[in-house]
This record gives sequence, C-alpha cells and structure tokens, in this order.
Amino acid sequence: PEAAVAFTGEYRGSAAEVGLIAETHLFGRGMTQASLNEPLARADGPIDLDWDFASGTITYVAAKATQLTLAAEGPLTLDGGPLPAGAVPEGRHVIEGATPRAAVLAGLGGALRDLVAKARADRQVALAAPPTDARIKAPALAAALTANVGGEVVDLATVPSAQGPIICAAEGQTVHLLDTQGRELRKIEADGKIRMVRWWAEHELLLVGCANEHVIAYALDGRQQWVFTSEMDPAVFEAAKTYWFKSAPGHEGIHGLHTGVFLDGESQCFVGSACTLEIIDEHGQLLHRMPIFWGPVSDFNLIDGPDGSTNLVCSQRYNGTDLAAVVNNRTLDPNPRSFYSVPTGYTDVGGWSAQNRLHIFYEDLDGDGTREVISETNGTWNRVTVWDVNGTAVADASFGPGEAIPAVNMRDLDIADLDGDGKQEILAATWLGLVVALDHQCQRLWATKLPSPPTVMQVVRAADNTPWIIAGCEDGTVAALDATGRIIRLGAVDGAPTRIAAEGPTALLVTKTGEVKGFRVGG
Repeated sequence: PEAAVAFTGEYRGSAAEVGLIAETHLFGRGMTQASLNEPLARADGPIDLDWDFASGTITYVAAKATQLTLAAEGPLTLDGGPLPAGAVPEGRHVIEGATPRAAVLAGLGGALRDLVAKARADRQVALAAPPTDARIKAPALAAALTANVGGEVVDLATVPSAQGPIICAAEGQTVHLLDTQGRELRKIEADGKIRMVRWWAEHELLLVGCANEHVIAYALDGRQQWVFTSEMDPAVFEAAKTYWFKSAPGHEGIHGLHTGVFLDGESQCFVGSACTLEIIDEHGQLLHRMPIFWGPVSDFNLIDGPDGSTNLVCSQRYNGTDLAAVVNNRTLDPNPRSFYSVPTGYTDVGGWSAQNRLHIFYEDLDGDGTREVISETNGTWNRVTVWDVNGTAVADASFGPGEAIPAVNMRDLDIADLDGDGKQEILAATWLGLVVALDHQCQRLWATKLPSPPTVMQVVRAADNTPWIIAGCEDGTVAALDATGRIIRLGAVDGAPTRIAAEGPTALLVTKTGEVKGFRVGG
C-alpha cells in the first residue's frame, strides 16, 4: 500500500471540501490548492479534480472558466486538442500529458511517508492514554407530554380542533387520539392493519390507509364516514408481471395517501397502491384510476404545471427505477417521467430496484419567488438534488454509496430558513449518524455527528420563531441542534423513533415501543 493523506478544509497548504493526496494520485472536490512539499495544483476557484500521476491524465469539473496551474512537465492537451492559454473552460474535461515533475513526486513521496510515520506514532500514544468520557453533554430537553399507546407507532398526524390540537398516533389497527397533555380522548378501530394516516383539512376527514386495501374516512368524533376499496388498474394485470401485483408479498394494501386541489378546483385524495394511482372525492367515490409502472405508489406532491395547470408528482419506495411520475390535471396521462437527472458535470448513479426517494418538497429555496422541487435519492447511491419545475437539475450533493432499498440510508430530510436571510437551507439526516446542512445550491454549510444514527429529523420553531433542529436517534437519544449545528439540548424516548411532527413549539416523537413524547422547543 502507498502512503496517502485525506483532508477536509485547509491542511498544510492544501484547501478542498474533501481531498486525497497519494504517491500516485490526487483527488479533490471543491479544491483550490493541493500542496504538501511543493504545490501540485492550484485553481482560482473551486474545482473537482482527479489526477492519475502515472498516466498523466486529469479529469476535472469546473462550474466556470478557471485558472488552473499544475506542477506538470507537459506538453498538455485538453480533450485531445491544445490546452488553451489562460483559464480552462467550465464543465467536465480531460487533460492529458500531465506528468508531475520528477522532483515534485520525489518530495511528495518523502513528505507522505513522514506523515504516515508520525500518524502511527501519534496513534500509539493515543492508544496508551487512559480512556476519556466522549459522551456529548448538553442541558436536558424539557418534556411537554408523555404517553404510550401499547405498540409500534407507524404514523403520526396532528389535527386542529375547537378544543385544541389532537395528536393521532396509529399502531396495529388502532388510531389513538390524544390531547396535548398526552391524555387519550378516544380510539378509532380500523378493519385492517394501518399503514398511514392523513388529515384532509378541506373536508375535515381523518383518512386511514390499511394493508387490506381500504382507505377509511372518519370524523374527529370517531364516526366512520365511508370506506374506499383500492383495486389494481387493469393495465397492470395485462402487463402480466405478477411480482408487481397486489398479490406479491409486501405490495398489498395502501402505500400512499395525499390530498390537495387537483381537478376542477376541488380537493381530492390520491391513493397509491401496487402500480396504481386512484383519485377519489370527499365521499370516497372513484374519479380516476391509472397505472403507474413499476412499484407501489407511495409519495406525492402537487406542483405548478404548464399554462396554469397542476402536476401531481408521484414516486415509489419499492420500484424498478426511481423516476418520478408526473400526472397533469388536464391530460391525466400517467406516462411522463421526470425529476431524475443530475446537473451538468455530475454523474448519475442508477440501478434496478436499488434506489428510491422518501420525500418530494416544493419550495422557493433561493427566495426569488419561484419554487423548486427537492428530493433525495436513497439506496445504492445517496444524494440530494434540486430541480426547476420543468425537471432540469440545478444543484446536487452526493452522500456516497449505501445499502440498496429497502434500506433507509437517507433517514430524513427537511427544508427551513435557518439564518433568516430569505434563502432556505436543506437538512439531511443520514445512516452514518450525521445531520448535514446544505445551502440552496447544495453546498455544505456544516455537519454534526450525533450520539447515534438518526431515524427522524425535523425543524421545529420556538415561540420566538428560532429554529431548532430536532433529531431522534436509534438508541432513543433526542438531540436539539441550533442553526449552526451545535447540539444545545439532549433528551430521550423509549425505543427508536418512527415519526416526528411539530405542534407549535413542541416536537412530537413516536417510537417502536409505542411511546408518544413531546419536547418543548426554545428557552
């Protein structure tokens, strides 16, 4: 093995978001300078660069024309032609003939070997030192309510009422309705295992989606209003791929519920199931059924379409590919796909039944009055991407490889203006135990390591509108972070959190053991 040093930020004359200097190789992302003994490369703006010393080949990606200086003997070519004098062009390009000067390579090898020797010595000193208490310390996160509903909570919703907010926690075949003191007001018993709940505000209905194909609507007093039974679209039968049918293990039942104004200026309910989208009205009557290939339809959002129309964006957590279906409210064509590309200069990493998305946001990130679509890619490759409303990728941040779906590597995602500048930040909670903040261009602002990998995360605002980032972790730790990523409070729940919601300045978390717990934010 060869000696190498990896770094982030600034290190011994080098500067990059992340960099690796080895005896035979240089890699930098967001790099402006690479140097140990002598400068290897310098750019007047951030650049992504991969340099193989043996072949003399450099692949780089630049957001704009950049002055690039190299410790290379040459002659150099760019994409097979002469290297232009001055700045190298923007985009992705290949420079060849870039053999590092012999004296620079010799000095680099010596410097790297010296660093490795020092690191080994430092490690031995650290191993011999007595253990220290590495636990994170912070004041206690104040509890506002505690209850237990007796089983794993699979979904959570909060509902306004004349008597105050009602917390709806679903477990087994029961929805438990609690007040903000944690007292149970009533139970709603469904006729099947519950997958999800949603409050349909326009029609004041609590919707319950079940594994037995039923969507059941209830009034808040617990009275059942109607039952809709989902059916697979005939086109799915005709495709004859039985492993995508409702009869396939894990594909049965309701997988997605959403509501919003879509057809004729009225609010409808969107029901996702095996390769099928159904649109129903407030009486539970079917308006439209259509095929969405391949996989159970699970997540939705409504965005602006062309000429004043509306698009329903649909995604599938179990899928063939993680392309999003886009259904326009005028054409009702189920075939268009979008929101899967990456920006120019980035590499798209795909896979069959390997990746999905768990959120679809539609927000004005940069404060210019135009909203963007924001979503994560989760699975064998993990990333966050921003698109314009037409599906053109404008920003992207990669989080690297992970386990294929159904593993959840990108644990949660949220959008909020953390610093009050009118531009929103993107917050990602990852399987590696990190909460990462990105700006509206997907550039990293900070990353904070939590005591345990997070399972849920949400921005909750205090009474004075100060944002707190609340993350619930696998080991039951609940961490509150400020806008800079500093852990400012710590709490705990019983069991791993499964859902999180905000009710005013209270963060609500529910867990695998059935606990429902609220924490006060602020102060």
